[in-house]
Amino acid sequence: MDSFHFLRPLWLLALIPFLAVLIILLKKQFQHGHWSRICDPELLPFILQSNFQQHSKTPIFLTAIGCLIAILAISGPTWEKLPTPVFRNISALVIVLDLSQSMNAQDIKPSRLIRARYKIADILKQRKDGQTALIVYANNAYTVTPLTNDIETITSQLTALNSQIMPRQGSNAYNAIKKATALLKQTGLNQGDILLVTDGINDSLITKITPALDPYRLSILAIGTQSGAPINLPNGGFLKDPVGTIVIPKLNLTALAELSHAGHGILQTITADDTDTNALAARFNQHPEKAKNESQDIQLDLWLERGPWLLFLVIPLASL
Repeated sequence: MDSFHFLRPLWLLALIPFLAVLIILLKKQFQHGHWSRICDPELLPFILQSNFQQHSKTPIFLTAIGCLIAILAISGPTWEKLPTPVFRNISALVIVLDLSQSMNAQDIKPSRLIRARYKIADILKQRKDGQTALIVYANNAYTVTPLTNDIETITSQLTALNSQIMPRQGSNAYNAIKKATALLKQTGLNQGDILLVTDGINDSLITKITPALDPYRLSILAIGTQSGAPINLPNGGFLKDPVGTIVIPKLNLTALAELSHAGHGILQTITADDTDTNALAARFNQHPEKAKNESQDIQLDLWLERGPWLLFLVIPLASL
């Protein structure tokens, strides 16, 4: 009985008004004794008009016992756990957002990064179930929000994300994918989705990323155009290479298509409407039949409430 406790302990506070009312009733009940000391027994029926003198103490006692049992029952006494099969939505999605400087290019207005944030917000609106996480990366990867069911928390973080918050610039998608798979493995699930939101990857990283994905799927939302645009700097001007040439990052769909195919996902280029986000959201809602079957074996230990059994003790009291 070391685990004995109440599931709803605040209901025990009802004992305070219960005891107060009980004391008042008992005081009125015992007033009969005070009058008997100064009045003749023959006059008592005419002096005392209270209903309490017409009954014995038994009804009050039974009422008090019944109320006490009812309060204890509502409080939910328990001391034993019962394994209970439950259904859990095993859909898990990790969104990986590229915060490298190339995302500041304005070939897509107002910029690649701002449009990417809008698209992520649209995808989050369609996430009705399952857990979602957000990772950002440049040279290194960082977890903004771990896997959670709280979509609003992730959405609220989006507006603060820009390339200036990254301590070191670069575009190492491999580090981000490794962190994403680590988050998924922490859930203990054998399936999940990763969405890479980027304007390009280094071709040499494809052979490193692919083995790191298993058994998770990788889909890509490509941000940018194949014609590209200069990278705007915070203080004005454009980013230049070491020889002084303006850098114009162009969208390399070939590499992104190869990576998404290897990751058993889909590649979507950014669109002016919701075609891209709708396709991705539909993809994330598709789960292998094996994963659905595995979800049926999940069990949760729930406290077995004993309160309803106490109510059976009130029934014979009510009949008296």
